[in-house]
Amino acid sequence: MITVGLFYGSSSGKTEKIAGLIKESFSKYAEVEVFDIAEVNQVDLTKYSLLIFGVPTWGIGRLQDDWLRFIVNNPQADLSRTCIAFFGLGDQDGYPNTYNDGMGILYEAYKSGRFIHVGRWPVEDYIFEASKAVENNQFIGLALDEDNEPGKSKERIETWIKQVIQESRKYFVI
Repeated sequence: MITVGLFYGSSSGKTEKIAGLIKESFSKYAEVEVFDIAEVNQVDLTKYSLLIFGVPTWGIGRLQDDWLRFIVNNPQADLSRTCIAFFGLGDQDGYPNTYNDGMGILYEAYKSGRFIHVGRWPVEDYIFEASKAVENNQFIGLALDEDNEPGKSKERIETWIKQVIQESRKYFVI
């Protein structure tokens, strides 16, 4: 059976709101434990078969402070048998040159853990100039813009969750 840990960092409350929506939607398929990364000191990430990491891009292309502190203070675990899906929040209009960079920075921080990456997302339907969250013409996870496109988030979340579940089924029973 799949175990899901959702970890998010939120400075303005928007990423926390999205984490709640993801938990609500995902709970149709499995129980999800949700953690504010600011309140987590030490956690055994390896106890989950699926990790969902959520992060906003802060300022001009920076990783959110609570995630930065967590990464620095927690040695990287062996996540080679763990699926990880990412979601990120950014502002396409205000920061088109660093759209969702926080998600890309977080991905790079965990990339050496050789995890099973699930939940890539198409770049179509977005208008931005550059992003550290794009690899092979896809976002490395679900990209959301609560500043300019809040009406698209719920549908994108529902579609993304189904995709994450489909991709994770190759590795775990859901």
